[in-house]
Amino acid sequence: MRNKKICAAFLTVVLLLFSMPAVPAAAAVSVRCDTAGTVMLTSKTAYTYTAKITVQGSGKAPSVWVGNSGDFAVKLVSHKGQDYFYRIFGYGKGGDATGVYTSVAGQKAVRQFIVSMYQGSFSNGFFQVQGNSLYYNYNFALYRMNLDGSGKTKITDENVGWKSGGFVVSGSNAYYIDEKTENLYQIGLDGKGKKPLSTQRVDKLTVYEGRVYYLMNAHEISNGGILMCWDPASGTSARVASVADSVVNYQILEGTVYYTSTPMVSNGKANGYSEWKSVGLDGGQEHDYGSLPGSSHHNFTAQGDYFYYKEDFFGRLLRLDRNTGNVDTLADNIGIIQTSTPEWIYASDENNGNILVRIDLTTGSRTPLLSTQKTPGLSELQVAGSYLYGTFGNTFYSVTPAAENGGVTMKEYWNQGVSSDSVRGIARFDLNGNLIQVLLENKGS
Repeated sequence: MRNKKICAAFLTVVLLLFSMPAVPAAAAVSVRCDTAGTVMLTSKTAYTYTAKITVQGSGKAPSVWVGNSGDFAVKLVSHKGQDYFYRIFGYGKGGDATGVYTSVAGQKAVRQFIVSMYQGSFSNGFFQVQGNSLYYNYNFALYRMNLDGSGKTKITDENVGWKSGGFVVSGSNAYYIDEKTENLYQIGLDGKGKKPLSTQRVDKLTVYEGRVYYLMNAHEISNGGILMCWDPASGTSARVASVADSVVNYQILEGTVYYTSTPMVSNGKANGYSEWKSVGLDGGQEHDYGSLPGSSHHNFTAQGDYFYYKEDFFGRLLRLDRNTGNVDTLADNIGIIQTSTPEWIYASDENNGNILVRIDLTTGSRTPLLSTQKTPGLSELQVAGSYLYGTFGNTFYSVTPAAENGGVTMKEYWNQGVSSDSVRGIARFDLNGNLIQVLLENKGS
């Protein structure tokens, strides 16, 4: 009887096991990349490339890395369903290359494709004239040349920031934003003595009376940063106490900080105007200039007792007496203010094909510099002695709607949807705009 009960129980268990639904086998995990072969990173894509990697059979993001992390970096920029979008950044020299690898769920690593830096030369054209030398960024390295274009010498090959304000020179040192970490560094003009000055993201370097000013934790798209000052004499950084607001863009002229706190984008829309203010570095002479077009520092300059600024999109160039507060119109139909001297403002003429004109600061009369039309895309002008230095070429940025949003750094903003054609080089002109010499010319990319 007992054996019968045991047999019956055993049969019951067997029947239950066979009647249970089968557990489906786990789906195989697979990774598919939309890119193969070799991808060339060029200036036209800001030395970046975005690949789509699709993962099936797993709800987790794949591991993606580069073989040469010293000259390249990779970052997950977006995710939709099974698709993951990774951006590869190139910081190396022409000819540098690396593999892009993936792995998921402990599987063996697979090289999906190769990225390579274009071997042509690249310069964004940003430069600084100091003394008898011109310092410039070329292939992400800092160079120096004489003002006649001779004596080109590499100072350092340290991923020097490529955009305007990416480096400044003061005394015997260069200060630069590292293109990879976006931290501030100092290095001697002999290429020695490199040392970090910050462990936080910085932006928009400028130098005034031997001190280096910069924005800390700046977020140009959605909000500003803190205006800081590095004093080489004391070896310390401190906030500029007279500027309590956050700062998106600024310029220091004759002991006064001109700045805006208006972000480039608010609620997903670009701001056409920005509120500009000024205050002395010593805390005196506060002034509110109201709204100026955009947030570019190119819309104003100061000389002596006057502040000159483009009032609105109609192009009126206004002159404000900083002692009396009186404002008068100096010129009409002005585009971008390029640079100024105690006698003139150099700006584009919106009524005459945006050619470069020279405006007399006393009378407001303008002189078209017609010869500069032979050098298209002239910008970033600087006057040194009896010469006018500037970049040339057709520089443009084409921003996709996806890039018009907050929540990203300025570097990511450009890389999310910008195609760019870098300037062709740097040239010097006489003060009448006649081309004297091409100092540096890109080989193309």
